[in-house]
Amino acid sequence: EWTADWYDDYPTDAQTDPLNYSSGSFRVLRGGNFIFLATLLRSAQRYYYPPAARVYDRGFRCARTR
Repeated sequence: EWTADWYDDYPTDAQTDPLNYSSGSFRVLRGGNFIFLATLLRSAQRYYYPPAARVYDRGFRCARTR
């Protein structure tokens, strides 16, 4: 699933509810898809693509924010 987060490496120190980066070159995608191995089908799986990318095996889910 596409997310609203901009990609960057995770910080090395512990984080609690970290803020989203305000800009970047790549958007975060989470989870797996129907062509992945079962071990990659988890929400912690993280990838990144340019915002204009069109990938046939990626989707999105509408979610309400706080």
